[in-house]
Amino acid sequence: CWYGWIAMRFFVPLVLGQEQRQLVFEEQVFHTEWVLWLGSPWMEMLDSPWDVPAVLAATAGGLEGVLQETQPDEGCSMEELRLRSHLYEELESIVNPGPAQSAPSLALARAAAGILLHLPQEVLAEGGKVETVWKAPCPAHAAAIAALILGLAAPGGFRVTPGYAYRLVQKILQTTGHMGFSSLLASPWPITGLLPKLTDRVKASRGREEAIAEDKLAQQVVEASEVEFPGVLPTFLPPATRRERLQLFHGLKALHAALTAGHIPYMAITGTLLGAMRHHGFIPWDGDADICADIRDEARLLKVVLLQGPASGGTAQ
Repeated sequence: CWYGWIAMRFFVPLVLGQEQRQLVFEEQVFHTEWVLWLGSPWMEMLDSPWDVPAVLAATAGGLEGVLQETQPDEGCSMEELRLRSHLYEELESIVNPGPAQSAPSLALARAAAGILLHLPQEVLAEGGKVETVWKAPCPAHAAAIAALILGLAAPGGFRVTPGYAYRLVQKILQTTGHMGFSSLLASPWPITGLLPKLTDRVKASRGREEAIAEDKLAQQVVEASEVEFPGVLPTFLPPATRRERLQLFHGLKALHAALTAGHIPYMAITGTLLGAMRHHGFIPWDGDADICADIRDEARLLKVVLLQGPASGGTAQ
């Protein structure tokens, strides 16, 4: 219900006259609600029947031309402005709700990754002074758009899942709270248009369709194990074939090389650590690898992921 209160407050400007709207934004009447929403757990918002991102999109669309941002390109680099120009070339196909809807192109995803490579470390730091991160809204909104693009480009993007992109968008926008609610609604960057699209992607990834796909994959693994280990009871079949374990091992080698090159410490945990100590390898009945890194290294981890280039297979969480 709290998200319902926020949604109704954000919807109010649409039912006001133009003079009243202007007064609302000049006095920053909704600044408190804006900051509270930015600080709320967006992943929990996905379970709410109140679709706050959709309300924001409707409000921004209804106020188009009413709010004029002063110096909208101030602080943005040429690279960021080129990203916006490239985005608007594809925007209609990305937001189109019909069969013509498409994911961002690889070229657009590359441009977005280039922007996030220069993301200030303070954005991902906990408890920092957000007022010192951005001097103007433009570069902050460019970074938020870049995260949205990579989330919508998955799984063909830069190994960034929709869920992580969603978290990253929130972290970036949290550092713009002091700029006011109107700075987002008046922004030339279509954040409010793309945010509902990414919200839908994240909801879909948590839905039954993914569970069904996982069940089918598990069944394929069981069938392959039955062929490889005939006569073994299903209860004792390994959850991965020898070939899959070899692929997992090579994946760990690649991970070790990337994190070592990025000077990012990590450690094996849970079943992977137990298997290394007790079996000098994987636990026979384990089918994955568990690795842990310090959240304080998130900025460097993100750079390592982006520098890997477009994903050819799985994506990083």
